[in-house]
Amino acid sequence: MSESEFAVGAIVLTPSGRRAIVRKYMSGASKRDCFDRVILQYEGGHARDLVTLQPHQLRRAPEPDRAPSTSQMQLGFL
Repeated sequence: MSESEFAVGAIVLTPSGRRAIVRKYMSGASKRDCFDRVILQYEGGHARDLVTLQPHQLRRAPEPDRAPSTSQMQLGFL
C-alpha cells in the first residue's frame, strides 16, 4: 500500500466495516517500528473521533450511487 492509494481525503473501510476519511498518512512514524500508519476520522463522527491503523488493514470504500441533481430534474432532463 502506498501513500497515493490512501491520499488525504480518500474514503476507506476500516476492519470493522465503518467508513472513514483519511486525515494524515505517516510513513515510518513510530520510534519502535517502521510501519506506515494512517490517521482516519470516522464519517459522521465528531472531529475527535479518530483512529490510527496500518494501511494493509484498510480497503477503498465503494463509490456511492450518484443521485440526479435537483437542477437536472427541474429542467426536465430526467
